[in-house]
Amino acid sequence: MKKEQNSIWQFLSSVRLALFTFFILAIASIIGTIIPQNQPYEKYVQAYGAQMAKLFQVLDFTDMYNSWWFISLLLLFSLNLVVCTIDRFPNIWRLVTMDNLDTDVGRVGKMAQRTTLRTEKAAPEATAALKKILSGAGWKTTERNRDGGTLLFAQKGAWTRLGVIGVHLSILVIFAGAIIGSLFGFKGSVMIPEGAATDRIYLYDEAHTPIPLGFMVRCDNFDISFYDSGMPKEYRSELTVIKDGNEVYSKSIVVNDPMHYGGLTFYQSSYQGTQQLQAKIENLQSGNSATFAAPPRREIKWPEEGVNFGVINVEGPDFRGQYRFKIWFSDGQGSPSEFWVNLGQQAEVERQSLQAELAHVS
Repeated sequence: MKKEQNSIWQFLSSVRLALFTFFILAIASIIGTIIPQNQPYEKYVQAYGAQMAKLFQVLDFTDMYNSWWFISLLLLFSLNLVVCTIDRFPNIWRLVTMDNLDTDVGRVGKMAQRTTLRTEKAAPEATAALKKILSGAGWKTTERNRDGGTLLFAQKGAWTRLGVIGVHLSILVIFAGAIIGSLFGFKGSVMIPEGAATDRIYLYDEAHTPIPLGFMVRCDNFDISFYDSGMPKEYRSELTVIKDGNEVYSKSIVVNDPMHYGGLTFYQSSYQGTQQLQAKIENLQSGNSATFAAPPRREIKWPEEGVNFGVINVEGPDFRGQYRFKIWFSDGQGSPSEFWVNLGQQAEVERQSLQAELAHVS
């Protein structure tokens, strides 16, 4: 049976099917952007209510890009592109490679866009003059003697007709990567405090299944910068890969510039400033400095400088995603100092015995 007579082939090669699947994929992508993905069920209940949270789970809206129906849409769209390309390629190739000088001469006079020029020159002279004019305009001509005259032909961008095939192939490559990644890859996350390391991540499933990495990833430093308005500008993490006890790779990662190692890609996803804090203190008189882990509501001592301090209150995040911390600071002389400092910013404290600069770095 010919393809033109095959209803299944016609369905799979139709532009309507392409538009329908593309439209549904676009709507699904919008939904997946609005609804946070791979969050605990309790968060959906708090945000949308129990009934909507249950509906989201039934429709796989909470893990949309790995759902069976989203992958099925990708497969259907991919099949549509393949069949459409196969169906249209012979005609496109014929237009690219056809011998245009074999066209019926009588057809030239019936073309919608045409101009008739008359000259008293002989045919060879008129042909040479016309070729010179076309050549000066950037047109390369071919010619053939036909029906007692000379037929000239020139065209530009014949091979651009294959551009649609290139577009189809590029979309298929992207979809193939998405489908292969969804079926055979995995996604997970882990929170690494500064100075700490991990040899595993945890999947986005209800059990938070641990996945061993086969090496250690250590966060040497985390830094956040802000715009003048207070909005976060950039998150930067200094990561080091440790394998068999040796540091084998280091990378400073920011958004859209991840670390690649061992076939895995590590992105800077988020930060959390209230679980594991770090504070750097510098004595501006002596130049001595030290960095301390500073869990909230716990006294931290710096015996070498006779300094005690602690985080006694945490506020945030505010509408800009900003945290701030209330610091208690004492050098053992007089009443302790209490002040607020924002995440990533610093404060200067003047005491009777010293002048110190305290910078909260994460």
